[in-house]
Parts: sequence; structure tokens; C-alpha cells
Amino acid sequence: MKTFLQILAVAFYAQCALAQDSTTAELNRITAMTVALDGGGIAGFLDQTSSGGWKIPHIPSQWHVEHVAKPEEKQIDVAARVFGKALAKRLADESATMQRLPADDSLYTATVRLLDLSEWCAAVDGYGNAFLAQRCLDLAAVGVARLTANLDFPLEQCEVLLGRMQPAWLSAETNLRILNKDAGAVIFTTADREEMERVMGSGNIARRMKANPTLNADLESRGIAKGLRRSKAIDENLAFFDDTEAGQMRPPTLVNTWDKKTHGALVVGLELQSIEKARALIEFRKKIGAFPEKPDFSEEQISMREKRIAESASQGIKISRFEDAYRSPMAAAFAQAWRRYLESETSNVGNLPRQHQNLDAAAFQAYDEIRRHAFLDHDSAAEQQTK
Repeated sequence: MKTFLQILAVAFYAQCALAQDSTTAELNRITAMTVALDGGGIAGFLDQTSSGGWKIPHIPSQWHVEHVAKPEEKQIDVAARVFGKALAKRLADESATMQRLPADDSLYTATVRLLDLSEWCAAVDGYGNAFLAQRCLDLAAVGVARLTANLDFPLEQCEVLLGRMQPAWLSAETNLRILNKDAGAVIFTTADREEMERVMGSGNIARRMKANPTLNADLESRGIAKGLRRSKAIDENLAFFDDTEAGQMRPPTLVNTWDKKTHGALVVGLELQSIEKARALIEFRKKIGAFPEKPDFSEEQISMREKRIAESASQGIKISRFEDAYRSPMAAAFAQAWRRYLESETSNVGNLPRQHQNLDAAAFQAYDEIRRHAFLDHDSAAEQQTK
């Protein structure tokens, strides 16, 4: 008859075997995803994730793997990070495709794929998951902007795409969960960007104070130390606040920063300028209906203006033309068209939010960049700046 200890031993080894089987199965799944990504590109990979019911693994930071992960977790975490980097490299290749495709249904399809992939990446709260999802959104913004600039492409379809570009995972609440999970401690307690930045900044100063007694005494004497956010979680996890310096990540592309520590980016938020420019372009086209190339003045208006300029010049007074205040005739045309629209909607334009008043500037910037083939995703722009 088996003793109680023998029964416990059998149960323990059975549990270990199950855990080992589970680890092996997950490693095989992640490996299969990596192979599929290498072989079929984004389109083929998405087909396989759908047919195979694949879910993205949780992808922690390299810092998490080295400082937080338990020994039994590291094997899967490392495999997930290898897959994530392979996906980041594949997305880097996709940037050229988003520039090369004509602004028609083919670009629309590629943009939809990127949005689908972004949602797939963000389905699990993870450090690497968030950055991959953001990268997909940034590339998709290029497609949305280029499609919007083509007046022959239905604006309604552009608006549908834009509607998918403000997902819930961009929220401070989601970023807080990701940060605490990756830190292995509840460091951030309030889902407010300003408060999260105060905590991150306080932790970084506290880390430097501990390492440098002279700095500690200086900050104490100036009363700065009293204003720092302090908690047991912060004091016990000072290493978490030591992000990689920007100068060590040139150009700061996702591939180059993948193995670095950039938790600060999640603190301030992953919102993208490319999306805001695409949003402005859509709104401008929706309200104006076209992209004017030069200001709209009648011959009579031009004649009167030139006469007034000449008369003033004879008296030593310089009067500028409307378009002289802008970088190009097209910029002036965008400003004129938007101002006329606003004045048709309200009698007090000055009371409108400044961002809405100046939407023409963002719309023109987007359209001008598209015309010059310079509307780029963040990583492509960063690479160009370092050349």
C-alpha cells in the first residue's frame, strides 16, 4: 500500500510533467507562428492565424526577462520575443509596400490587413504586443492618408478605416496594466498620464539619488526630494526606472529598440502624429470636398488688391498679399477654404478650439507630404533623418 508521501510524490511529478508538456506545446506554437511569418508574409500569416486559431503570445520586455521572469517562464518569454522581433522586421519591409501600391483597392486591402494585425497584436496586454500594434497602426495611417488624398477613392471607406485607429489599448488604463505587469509590481496606481509621468520621473530621480549621495544631498537641500512620488513599490523597484537613453537607439526604429528598455514611451502614450494628420486630411476633404491648389479670388478682387498695394507702396507702406503669409499658394488655398467653411458654420470662429481653427495646417501638411512621397511612417522617417 502506498504511503501518503509516495502519493504526494507521484502527484508532484505528474504536475511537473503536465507543466513541461504545456511549455513544450506553447514553444511549438510560437515556433510555428515564426515559421509561418517567415514563409508567407503579412497576408499569408494572417490567413494562418485565422485558420489555426492562433493567438499572439504575451511578449514581455527584455528587461522583464532578465529581472522579473521566473525561471520556468523564461523559455516561453524568450521565444515570444524572438517571434516579436521577426514580426517587427517583417513590418519594416511592409513600409515600402505602403508607399509603392497605388492609392486604390490594393492599398485599401493592405491597410485593412495592417489594422487586423494591429488588433491581433493588442489582443494580449504585453510590452512588445503594444509596440507591435502601434507599428501596424502607424503603417496603416500611411494607407489611410494616401487613399484620402485620392478624390476618386470613396471617402466613406477612409472614414471606416480611421474609425479603427483609436483603439482602447491606446488608453492610459491599458498602458498602466502593461507597465505594472512588465515591472512585476504595482508601481503605477492611477491611470492618468500626468500622474504616471510624475511617478516615472520620481522613480528615476530616486534611482539616481541612491546611486549618487552628492545628488541626494543636493536635492534634499533644495527641497526637490520632498515633491517626489514615493511608495514601497517604487523604492523596491528602482531598476525599473532606468530606461535606455535615446542616443543609444539610432535610428529609433522598432527593430533597433526591440531589445532596449523603453517603458517611458508607454507612460506618455503611444498616440501617433501620422494618425492625427490622416484625421485632419479626412475632415478637410469631408467639409471642403477638394484640395485647392491656389487661393480663390475673382479678377475684380485681384485688381482691387493690386491697386491698393501699389497706392500704399507709393506712400512707403507695404501691404502683403494673403498668400504671402503662407509657405506656398496651396497652403494659402487650404487656409482660405477652411476659414470660409468655419465662417459659414459660426459667427464667432475665435471661440472654436484652436486645433479645429487650424485644422487646415495639418491637412495641408499631410497632402503636401503625400504629393512629395514624403508621408512616412515613424520608422521610415527616422531612418531618412540618419542618412
